[in-house]
Amino acid sequence: MDREISIEFVKRRKRKKAIKLIIGFAIFSVVFVILSGLIKPHVNLNNYKVATADCGNIEVSFSAYGLVIPQYSEVITSPISTTILRVNFLSGDNVNEHDTLIIPDIQKELNKYVSLQYELAINKNRSLRCVQEANQKINNLRLVLKADSIKIEQLASSWRKEKQLLDIGGECQEKVDLIEMDYKIAKINRDKLTQEYKSITQLSALDKNIQDIELAILSDKLDEQRLLINNSFIRPKQSGVLTSVMVQPGQQINIGQQIATIADISKFKIVGTVPGKYANRLNYNQKVKVYIQDSMVRGIISGIAPEEKNESVNFTVTLDNPTCNFLRAQLKTDVRIIQSLKQNVIRLPFENYYQEDSFVEMFVVNGDVLEKRKVLLGGCSFDYVEVISGISTGEKVVLSKELAESYKSYKSIGFKN
Repeated sequence: MDREISIEFVKRRKRKKAIKLIIGFAIFSVVFVILSGLIKPHVNLNNYKVATADCGNIEVSFSAYGLVIPQYSEVITSPISTTILRVNFLSGDNVNEHDTLIIPDIQKELNKYVSLQYELAINKNRSLRCVQEANQKINNLRLVLKADSIKIEQLASSWRKEKQLLDIGGECQEKVDLIEMDYKIAKINRDKLTQEYKSITQLSALDKNIQDIELAILSDKLDEQRLLINNSFIRPKQSGVLTSVMVQPGQQINIGQQIATIADISKFKIVGTVPGKYANRLNYNQKVKVYIQDSMVRGIISGIAPEEKNESVNFTVTLDNPTCNFLRAQLKTDVRIIQSLKQNVIRLPFENYYQEDSFVEMFVVNGDVLEKRKVLLGGCSFDYVEVISGISTGEKVVLSKELAESYKSYKSIGFKN
């Protein structure tokens, strides 16, 4: 007769099975680890970039993004509010400084010019009349002063004669006193006229100066209006290519509105951008190398933006040869800003393994294996990276970053060529 299996017995049997599985898995794991350590993976070096460390010079630099733009460009704006009558050139046309790009309606400005001419003529006539009236008044006072001087001399002579007669008893005192009084009154009147003459002369000179200033202001306004009318016929300041025309016949435009843009596409410069953390490394006249596809041109930093925008700093590069035939507007470039020249240093070709002033793990050929090392890197140029420690001259190094990332847990691996 069958007996019912106890619960305790079932639990013990399950426990034994679990322990056996755990022990088996542990033994398998240990064996796998031991075998993995004994068996090294092999790689084909032909699939990776390998270079030999050498000794040489490095122009230590850092990278920036650049954009080729014309060395000269001009945004042309309207000096007046007007209506466009005619557009003489279209985008892409070559123009020079004598070409009239736009014909505007300048009737309003011409009317203002004629009005200023009339106003200037009227003010000149008014000034001339005032001068003539002042001169006439001054001349009249001069004649009166001359007549008073003669009268005073006559009174002085009569007074002297009467005094002589009085001294010999031939004249009375009252008559002498009367003539003396007339003489003194005449002198007072002459002093008064003299002061009035001086005052009128000074006031006339001041009035003349004020009128001259007013005439000069009007004359300047007339010249400005003449220049404004001349500038209303839009002309470029320099020869170049008309890159855009933003107006059309019949269109109303305002003062300062953009009408066209022009650029000289025979000469170029570079506008560069670097992250804000490199801002303190930028200096005026600092040498740079500009790489465009397979070509390179040198230059210097000629301008630095005073502030950051979007956590980056802009700068301008003036090229040693701005007329290179491989330069084209809006081409993107790689700019290397040179900081210093290091001579006789261990170096490797530049690749994506590079991390500035830090340790990186790289595989180095050591006999028949690739040995992993921690390599301290320094500065770099466009072509080379400085090796501070970890690699010696003549050693072969795998430059591909992918190999070090794929075998992070291995200190060495085998290889075949």
